[in-house]
Amino acid sequence: MPNDMSHNPAPPCPATALRGRTARWCDRAQALAADPGLTQDGAAKALDHLAGLQADLAEARLMHTRPLQAQLDLAERRYKPAEAAVTEARAALSEAFLRAKPSIGDLFGHVPHGTRADAVVLDDDAPDDPTRRLRPLSVTRALIDLEALRPYLSDEAIRIAVANHLADTGRADVKGVSYAALPAAAEAPCKIY
Repeated sequence: MPNDMSHNPAPPCPATALRGRTARWCDRAQALAADPGLTQDGAAKALDHLAGLQADLAEARLMHTRPLQAQLDLAERRYKPAEAAVTEARAALSEAFLRAKPSIGDLFGHVPHGTRADAVVLDDDAPDDPTRRLRPLSVTRALIDLEALRPYLSDEAIRIAVANHLADTGRADVKGVSYAALPAAAEAPCKIY
């Protein structure tokens, strides 16, 4: 660490000191990662140091954001119950809507499996009606066609599913997934190809 020889130096700001420490340690980690002589023991120790630094950064961030969080909590306590009540009322009324006898023609209600969204939303009776949308109502897990959904699963959704499978079963046996045993402090994001 550089030595400040100025007369009566001001004490460093904790955030500035942490940013400086972060820069030095990250530079050192990059150098270690490129070192052909790096051992697993050396890498594990460096990972532990970096995990400690990350914990220090998180603690400092929380200290600075605590007043903001208090204001957010206050707003949540004021409005969240009312929003939840309205959402619950809308859900109950929507369910009742589907059970109610039709009074507006065939514009709303259940649609046959395989119906195209544009056939429901943009039909002849109301071609530009923004109040009607085709929406999924329920999913039967055992029958769902996961292949049809594959293009719409985000990388994060796939990562979560793989991690949950490993946590629940304790087995590294999902086809198409490679596994590695790493130190607890390792940060190895799962890449999706």
